[in-house]
Formats: sequence, structure tokens, C-alpha cells
Amino acid sequence: DKEHYLGLADFYQEKRDFFRQQLEGSRFVLLSCPGTYFQSVRYDAISDEPDRAFVERLTQAHGVAAIPFSAFYADARDQRIVRLCFAKREDTLKLALERLFAAPDLAGPTLRGVKISPDGKLVAYLRAREDDKDRVRAKIAQNLD
Repeated sequence: DKEHYLGLADFYQEKRDFFRQQLEGSRFVLLSCPGTYFQSVRYDAISDEPDRAFVERLTQAHGVAAIPFSAFYADARDQRIVRLCFAKREDTLKLALERLFAAPDLAGPTLRGVKISPDGKLVAYLRAREDDKDRVRAKIAQNLD
């Protein structure tokens, strides 16, 4: 069916946009990802682990699979970047996002706010890291002295 394959670009762009918007509240740094089914993310704000160890922990401890970027380099260069696939069913993506946000070491423990797209279809739960709160408290205390 011609309409099916002509609509695939929009179909996957919606999935990408949904996944990216949801990840905006996490400690992952989103990288540009045009023309692919994978969202590349930096995780150096989360961990100093090598990427292979990080994806193993992500899979074993949180049930979310990722691909280490170093797998694509002959010298296994580690840039603290992993790839997350968004070409999944919506319920699978939501479960992965729930697992990521449920882990304080990945998302931060405190709900900071909710972001809703203009059309009302996408909702992002923004979280702040605990150390962000401590840094803000320290700055406020410093300014009061």
C-alpha cells in the first residue's frame, strides 16, 4: 500500500518527537538525530562509567536497553554516548520512560513540573536532580549572608 510507506516518515517523526520531549526532563543530554530510529544521548552528567558498563547497568538495573556508541568505532572510543531506539510501540516507549524517570540516579528524584505540547498530545514530566536543589539552596543561603 503506497499510503503506508509514504506515511512512515511522519509516523517515526512523531515517535521521535514524543520520545525526545519526554527525555527533556531527564539528566540525559539529547543529541541531534535526523534520519534515524535512534536517539543518541550523552550520559556524562549521570555517570563516569564506560559506555559498555553503563548500558549493561541500564539494562540489568532498569530494564532499558541501549547501544554503546563505542561499538561503532574500531578503537572502541568512549564518548559517554549511548543510543536509545524509539522505533517501538507507544506502550513500550512509555514503559521505558517510566523506568528511566523512576530511577533517581538517571532522572533526579524530584518532580519539577509538567510540560504540555500546544496540541495537548505530548506531556513531559520535568524533574530536577537532588544536587540541583542543594546547589540552589546554597546559592540562596550565600546571598542571604
